[in-house]
Amino acid sequence: MLANGYRSMASRTLYYAFFHYCKALVHAQSVFTNSHKQTHIQFRKLYIKTGLVDQKYNEVLKDLIEARAQADYGYFTDLTQEELEQFLAEVRSFGDVARRSIETDSVA
Repeated sequence: MLANGYRSMASRTLYYAFFHYCKALVHAQSVFTNSHKQTHIQFRKLYIKTGLVDQKYNEVLKDLIEARAQADYGYFTDLTQEELEQFLAEVRSFGDVARRSIETDSVA
């Protein structure tokens, strides 16, 4: 998607990848949510506020929420190719953190 210039679709996909990692982490704590907002709140409560996950991922989540909203409700996203590639790197990094946490029941 990134290589083909589908920036709006890429921003949505990156948001959903990050969201599903958050949801998996929250569920790993036996907390179940019914909405994106509830998942965001529980992720921040269980992982960001406790320091189990680096604060930078909270900022990435905020930015991805905004990018998704812009892509979903605007005509296009104004994110550059470079910004999308940075988000991709952050989502991959967060995915590694989430997988380690779930596999070992801890966060590094």
